[in-house]
Amino acid sequence: MTTAQVESRLLALEQEVARLKAQIAAAPNGSNWVESIAGTFANDPLFDEAMRLGRKWRQSEPYRAARSLPGTSRAKRLRRK
Repeated sequence: MTTAQVESRLLALEQEVARLKAQIAAAPNGSNWVESIAGTFANDPLFDEAMRLGRKWRQSEPYRAARSLPGTSRAKRLRRK
């Protein structure tokens, strides 16, 4: 790649970064999207039920729970058998 090609690509990258920075600055409130949805499901019985069922399902999966414990790996479990 020639120096002129590198300079051309660098210029294009710098322009794109400038465009993205301007786009972020123009965003409403400049806030994080998480802040805009926080509390959306407050006091929602359907959401609470969905969370309860998800928790129940995760707790009923012994293999997945064991896999997520620190220091356990599939190889260690296979050696124990």
